[in-house]
Order: sequence, then C-alpha cells, then structure tokens
Amino acid sequence: WFDTSAFRQPAQFQFGNQGVNLGRGDGQTGINLSILRNFPIRETVRLQFRGEIFNAPNHPNFNLPGVVFGAPGFGVVNSANPARQVQLGMRFVF
Repeated sequence: WFDTSAFRQPAQFQFGNQGVNLGRGDGQTGINLSILRNFPIRETVRLQFRGEIFNAPNHPNFNLPGVVFGAPGFGVVNSANPARQVQLGMRFVF
C-alpha cells in the first residue's frame, strides 16, 4: 500500500521524525437504498413491507493498512468492509 522501505527504526533512546497520522487509507464510498410500502388493514393498523440494500453499487471499501513497524502486515491492506447486503422485512404497525 505504501513504500515500507522509507521507514526505519530510530536510534536507541531517540525520537523519530514521523508526524502524526502520516499514513492514510483509501476513501470510503457508501450508497444505501431503502424502499417501503404500507398496506392499510384498518384505520390505525397497517402492514409495512421493507426492502433495504446496503453498499448498493458493491464498491470495495478497504480498511486501513497495518501501521505497526516491523510487523508482518506493515503497509499491507488485508481486509475490507462487507460486500452488498440485501435485507427484506415486514412490520405490523398498530
């Protein structure tokens, strides 16, 4: 994800010169959709059908790269947020 050879351990009992929040991850894209329909049964009672889609375009949203210097995962992105999820449901409102 980034050039790990640009980093090295500072000398013993010395501070390094890396700033705060130097490493950044990829941007996040999130488009969620929802559709619902109410079916009236009586004046105060209705049945609601819901359909929801999370991450509708199924865009990969990668998590942050490893930031622990010397660890095997340093500079490596090895996980992502979930793919598209579809959820259906019914709700009885009274």
